Amino acid sequence: MTVVSEKLDGEELLGLLKKADKTFECVRENGYRAANAGQFMIDLVIAPRGMQASEENTFSKADLVATEVPGLQWLLNSPKLEAVAIGEDGWPVPMRVPDPRAFALHKAWISGLPDREPLKKPRDLEQARAVAKLVVDEMPHLPFENTLTSLHGDVRR
Repeated sequence: MTVVSEKLDGEELLGLLKKADKTFECVRENGYRAANAGQFMIDLVIAPRGMQASEENTFSKADLVATEVPGLQWLLNSPKLEAVAIGEDGWPVPMRVPDPRAFALHKAWISGLPDREPLKKPRDLEQARAVAKLVVDEMPHLPFENTLTSLHGDVRR
């Protein structure tokens, strides 16, 4: 989900999530993750901002605080796929998502970073493998070879 506005009409991001599901709560104070009663998790992530940016990226004191993810700018700049899903209420839901190949390559790359939290590395790699398999098995029109020039060379390798 991309939040385009710096303000959510007086709502914090957690408030917006609670409109969809009242059970959403911050996992920890001043954290970047919210989870609902079914343990569906939402992370507020941003691309690295550089050394000059020192203040927290949040909508309010009680809200989620964005965390920086290395290489996220490559994923943000990757081609997008658009589709329409059907929500639980039967209504169409338009979706615009990063190319799943870019997601898989980014997750595989991030799993190999030496400073990545050790607990996250296996999950990152499993997510990369699952999405890559889905692309190969179900989306043969999206080959991995010689594509995604928006990604940094280290990621494509």
